[in-house]
Amino acid sequence: MSEPMEQWRAPSALTIYEAQELGQLWGDELKWACSWELDLSDTEEIDSCGIQLLLYLHDRLEEHDRQLQISHVSGDVFEIFRLVGIDRTLSIKGVASDE
Repeated sequence: MSEPMEQWRAPSALTIYEAQELGQLWGDELKWACSWELDLSDTEEIDSCGIQLLLYLHDRLEEHDRQLQISHVSGDVFEIFRLVGIDRTLSIKGVASDE
């Protein structure tokens, strides 16, 4: 039997403009009771604040023996993950090729 997983769909941008609002939303709602799957299929833009937010979620979940799984990452966003080196830190499932 698999553990329950909280599922979220990220917005089209994970930038400084969205990070504070998402951090508050996810921080207020989060009970750390289960692992998370964060669907990035709509996310086309990410900056250092968005990356910090993902690392924050990853670290908080890990502190509670839970996992953050990133799914449906576009090729462009994955390339940013690769360039900053978090592709090895985050659990990423499903990288789409950008055409």
